[in-house]
Amino acid sequence: MTIRPSMLLGLALSLAGACSSTGSLTDGGPGGAAGGGQSGAGGSGGGGTGGAATTPTTELSGIAYGNGTFVAAGIDLQNPLLWTGVIYASADGATWTKVASGLSGETHDVKFGNGKFVAVASNISDSGVYPATAFVSDDGQTWTMTRELPERMVAQRIAFGAGSFVTAGMQSHVRSTDGVTWAAFGPAAASYLASEVDFAAGHFVSWTLGATSVAVYDGNAWSTGALPDTQYKLADVRVVNDSLVAITRYDCCVGEQPDAIRWGTASSADGSSWAATQTGLFERPPQIVHDSGTLCIAIRDFDVLSGDSCNSLAVTFHDGTFRPEAALHAGGVFVVSGMGGLLSSTDGRVWTKRL
Repeated sequence: MTIRPSMLLGLALSLAGACSSTGSLTDGGPGGAAGGGQSGAGGSGGGGTGGAATTPTTELSGIAYGNGTFVAAGIDLQNPLLWTGVIYASADGATWTKVASGLSGETHDVKFGNGKFVAVASNISDSGVYPATAFVSDDGQTWTMTRELPERMVAQRIAFGAGSFVTAGMQSHVRSTDGVTWAAFGPAAASYLASEVDFAAGHFVSWTLGATSVAVYDGNAWSTGALPDTQYKLADVRVVNDSLVAITRYDCCVGEQPDAIRWGTASSADGSSWAATQTGLFERPPQIVHDSGTLCIAIRDFDVLSGDSCNSLAVTFHDGTFRPEAALHAGGVFVVSGMGGLLSSTDGRVWTKRL
């Protein structure tokens, strides 16, 4: 069992957001590009709201596809303070089976690479903080817990690229080719509770919520990529079409009503050099997560937005009991998972709640 105080905030936001919704989608990595959306509880929707609000008891924050199988990893609520790791699997993205539960640690994310699924879990309990562990599967159905990682915590997101799985910890980053044997390398995460690792254009990019720069590993050395305006800090980063797109936040105007925040967006080919694409926005902009040229998908608050282009987005799903956190497009199916369950769609516009 694990204790995750930070999850209380997410749970409170989910309950408080009965009239609004937030989500996020990430590229599918090996097996597909990004995509996603939402559906009301118990049905599919194009902008409709689901059934009566209920307390979310599951957070599926990571999703992957490989060997003809979808896998979603996350945590189950045991009581307001206690969570255990859980993993679901599906052959078609529509019918899901819980294949592992009660796992030691919080399985925040899962990736597929080198013929294996690898989920990494941080371990916090009422008696202390313990080395992170990894869970490995060839088929997504049968999982084995491997040895402890050489770190006591890991980032909320892991990445696979260039033949390796990479995540971040309290003293260094760690990497593995098989999910079993891990080695420490590179700098520590700036904050292990709010750090993420992505892979784009042949580079691993490690970033932290609220930072003004990212750490970039090109396979040989680490470097730093700074945002063009350091008043704007990272609020979210996603990989879209093998490039990085970010939302930035500037706490500029203390005492201003109704809001003392300005928002912006930024983009980068590989994390080394960034360009600001928007600044001075009074509302948080939608986070673009998928852009095929004929279908654009974005998320904001508790909403998923879709459109023919990223300039013509409309809410295609809204449900205050579901906050999407991860998604991919693989096998002709969009799958979105997050706080409160999991959705799927065949067109990225109409969504059905599956869990």
